Formats: sequence, structure tokens, C-alpha cells
Amino acid sequence: EKDRLRPDGGCGQGLSARHISAEPDRSEPARAPSPPRPTMSRIDFHQINKRYGPSLPLTIKDANLTVDDGEFCVFVGPSGCGNSTLLRMVAGLENITSGDLSIAGQRVNDLPPARRGVAMVFQRYALYPHMTVGQNMAFGL
Repeated sequence: EKDRLRPDGGCGQGLSARHISAEPDRSEPARAPSPPRPTMSRIDFHQINKRYGPSLPLTIKDANLTVDDGEFCVFVGPSGCGNSTLLRMVAGLENITSGDLSIAGQRVNDLPPARRGVAMVFQRYALYPHMTVGQNMAFGL
């Protein structure tokens, strides 16, 4: 193999014959590098309450929940039960009446939406009749 590269048997500076051989190296299959795993943060709801007015009842009462890094969490319920309100509070689009909301261990109650590092996809009311329940729920994912 070396003789094919140069008559004197050398193969150039810092290169081995294997690296510049015309034949492919079949010892290990080529692999694409795996993409980096997106980082997610733990979200903690501690005694979260939401009231839209002083004389109105609580919309969200004493919500306590932890969503760990890498967990997938879905809030499902009928219209008006507060699931969108919870998500809007996480995104910073809705003020929290009382309690603490933490993202990655940092209290974010007063942090503006742009500085929270989260996003929200708004719900669609349309269901597709040709899809199963599971397919309808997975469609937006």
C-alpha cells in the first residue's frame, strides 16, 4: 500500500497510508453525529392561585405540580377549567395572583415573558373527524 503512494515508501507529512488510500476504510461504519439533546428545565408550581378580580372566585386554586427536565406534560380538560390559564402563567402572559412559579429553580413570577425561555402554542378548537382521538391530540406535536 505504501509503495503505491510514493516510490520511496513514504506517505507524506503526518499522514498514514490508511488515511490517503483510495480504498474506503470498512473497519467501522460511518455515523452521523447525533444532534444535541434539547435542554429543558424543571417547572415547579407551588400554591399557585389565579383570580381575575377581587370579588371573583379563584380560577386556579392551590396548584402544586412539578414537571421535571425531559418530562412531557399535557393539561386536558373542558373549556374554562383553567388549563390554558396555567400555561399562560408559565409563559408569562398571565399574572399570578399568589404562589410561586419556578423554572430551573428560579422564581419567575415577575420575570417578563421574553426572559423566561419558554414558548406557547395556542390551542385549536377544530378536531379532525377522520382522525382518532390519539391522532387529533398528537397532530399539533
